[in-house]
Amino acid sequence: MYTLRQLNGYHHDGSEFFAFVKNLSRDPHEALRKAQDHIRAEGGDVDTLLEDFNPEKVSGLNTWGECNPERQADLNLIAKGTMPFGKYFGQAISDIPIDYFANWYLDGDIDSKRSDTVKENIRLQVISRRDEFMAVVEANKAAQARRDAELEAKRSKSSHVGQAGDRIDITATITVVKAVDGFYGISYFTILENSKGDVFKYFGSAELGEKGQTITMKATVKDHAEYQGVDQTVINRPKLSK
Repeated sequence: MYTLRQLNGYHHDGSEFFAFVKNLSRDPHEALRKAQDHIRAEGGDVDTLLEDFNPEKVSGLNTWGECNPERQADLNLIAKGTMPFGKYFGQAISDIPIDYFANWYLDGDIDSKRSDTVKENIRLQVISRRDEFMAVVEANKAAQARRDAELEAKRSKSSHVGQAGDRIDITATITVVKAVDGFYGISYFTILENSKGDVFKYFGSAELGEKGQTITMKATVKDHAEYQGVDQTVINRPKLSK
């Protein structure tokens, strides 16, 4: 289906952006006639606006129906081995890190044919690197399996400590610490784990230490919570031991 589009601006890379106006026809001559009628009705200059379209020379289209000039530009770049968009725009597809395709653009699947012409042509450019692609996929699976095993181990070890309102002694190692800049200043999100595998969570103004540091403190049990099946003891009012 031939469509009528009009220039609607420019992308950050300077390429033109066209907005859809209307469907025309599957026949290029009929499509031209309908485009001319529409432009005349809108008061436009037919000869200027349609000077680049010759219905006798449409065999150069990359694939039947690919009438969008933006897609044509993308397909022409891909045919030259060049990435037409994204963070690697203008770079050789063969030089782009395989992780980009495995982890994002092709989402771990290099073998399935894509219905989208642009994505399919990029896949065909990358398929020669299938061994590299699959190595990344397998590494991702192994890493996920390790994370799942670690999480399951934490689930079996961690338990809630004390009751709400209890003042408890804690010796634990900081596993996560993040500074959050809010309306009232900087707050610290801190996760700690003791030698038994119990997990403690704190969010407040006290800076308890750095990741990997083992600390001893007194704190008040605020609540009992759970994250990804792991029991967590939520604490407040921490006081580090000297």
